[in-house]
Amino acid sequence: MNIINVSKSLDAQETKEIIGNFAQKKDYDILVNKETLAIDENGNELFSFIPNAIPNDIARKAYKPLFKAAKHTNNRNTATKKNAAEYLIKKDGTVSNTRGVYSQEILSGIVGYFDRYVRTPFCRLTSYTEKENENWQKIVPVIKKIDECYSKYCPKTYKMQKKIADSSSQDFVIKNTAFTTGTVNRNWQTAYHRDAANLDGGMAGMTVVGSGKYDGGYLVFPEYRIAVDIKSTDVIIMNNTHLVHGNTKIIGKLGTYNRISLVCYFRQGMTKCGTMIEEVERAKKHGAYISREIHDDKNS
Repeated sequence: MNIINVSKSLDAQETKEIIGNFAQKKDYDILVNKETLAIDENGNELFSFIPNAIPNDIARKAYKPLFKAAKHTNNRNTATKKNAAEYLIKKDGTVSNTRGVYSQEILSGIVGYFDRYVRTPFCRLTSYTEKENENWQKIVPVIKKIDECYSKYCPKTYKMQKKIADSSSQDFVIKNTAFTTGTVNRNWQTAYHRDAANLDGGMAGMTVVGSGKYDGGYLVFPEYRIAVDIKSTDVIIMNNTHLVHGNTKIIGKLGTYNRISLVCYFRQGMTKCGTMIEEVERAKKHGAYISREIHDDKNS
């Protein structure tokens, strides 16, 4: 594996100013396209990039389920563009407490499990995982391959994260992995952001499943002026909780290609989840409608 040592080139204020901007060629000096481990000035792993890590047959079976998982949404705020979030105006003219990017919808979805939230104060399956279980089962093998890469290429961090995953409620962990959740994006140029809700000190894994011809979509880490050209079936294990990241414009003829990314991670809040039955009781207490009270975990 190629090892590169990089140092941070932006200070805290400069980093703050680029959040919400779109990645551009001027933001990086190094473009990684082969197996690489990047290490920062303190000896910490920034990322490990492993080309062709997902077997083609697994990727092909997951393509349509992943395509379907990325739906129109306006709930991605900073990753959409700078100052994009706004408060929703209700039909009666009053301002809602809910913020979102209502002027621009993108294609994105969440799979796996989700932790407690103000409006839904109980841990739960994501809607896709519950309603599209057959499709979900075709995505799980991809997640397990990403998990294998994490274990092999970043073993120290993986051991820590897997220990936390194993000690958390197994009803809300993707079975036999260090992940709880995945985000699926289709043909979306994400703006610079951090994934602050992920496990502090942990890492995330990402792959791309694509079709047709396109260029760009490089994953850029502007603080270190480095970018990664992630093609279909490649995997990157990265510290996206603390690292600012975003991707360059995807260039191609619309309708002739699809670039679908899957990012897997452990959400920090999942450590507070009880069992599925306990979380269902929490939901009932808060008046939430539960369509399935006990989920038979078939992720093996």
